[in-house]
Amino acid sequence: MAARLVAGLVSGVRVAVDVAYNELMSEKEQKSLARQLGFAYAVNRKLETPFSLHVCGLSSRTAHTLPGGFERWHVRAVEEEACAHFPLHEIIYLTPDSPNTLTSFDERSVYVIGGLVDGTIKKTTSLSRAERFGVRTARLPIEEHA
Repeated sequence: MAARLVAGLVSGVRVAVDVAYNELMSEKEQKSLARQLGFAYAVNRKLETPFSLHVCGLSSRTAHTLPGGFERWHVRAVEEEACAHFPLHEIIYLTPDSPNTLTSFDERSVYVIGGLVDGTIKKTTSLSRAERFGVRTARLPIEEHA
């Protein structure tokens, strides 16, 4: 399994979770994000072809909310926000407020998920961040498949 995860890190479709939203979340929401990160990593571990999983925007404020054992995960963890870490022309920021629907994966792109758990809906927060950096956006086709 570890070899498959390492191979995914090297050549898998890149997915980054940007956890630089901590200042917008309560402690309860931050803990929920940590649980969701753990779930996402567990699912990725089971995939035949894992994603190249990145956790961006780590700081002393965000590190304390990460799941136990995070340091042993096969992920790339970086301090910079995703839009500062990756070339902007490669980023597709996934946001529910995008007018564009994601219909396929492009292996040359980086799919950024805003690590924002919002018990109170904070409309357009991730879309605004993407627009501020001038990156492409898309939403997952949940409505079309629900």
